[in-house]
Amino acid sequence: LEGRILAGLSAPQMQASFQKRRIDGARLQVASLAEVKSLATRDPAVIECWDARHQRPYYFHKKTAKVAWTLEELAETQPVAESANQGKSDGSGDGSGAPIDLAN
Repeated sequence: LEGRILAGLSAPQMQASFQKRRIDGARLQVASLAEVKSLATRDPAVIECWDARHQRPYYFHKKTAKVAWTLEELAETQPVAESANQGKSDGSGDGSGAPIDLAN
C-alpha cells in the first residue's frame, strides 16, 4: 500500500483498500503509530535483518555496508561515500589525507 496508514478505517474499509491496491507479493503489516513514524523517518538504505545465532535484530546500511546492533550505532558512523569525497572538488583527490585500505 506504499506507506498508507489505514488507522481509523473499519475492517471492511481496510480490506477494500488493500484489495484495491494489492500487487503480487504485497504484504499487510500491522504496526503502532510510533513504529510507523519511526519507519517513515528511517533512511531507506537501512534494512533490518535477523541474526539467528544471537536471536536478535541487527541493521545493515546498503550504501555504506555498515552493520550495527542498533540504529543509533549505525547513525554514529560516518558514511564511506562522505569520507571518500573529501578531496578537491576537481576530482583529483588531493588533500584527502591517507588512502583508504579497502582490504582491511
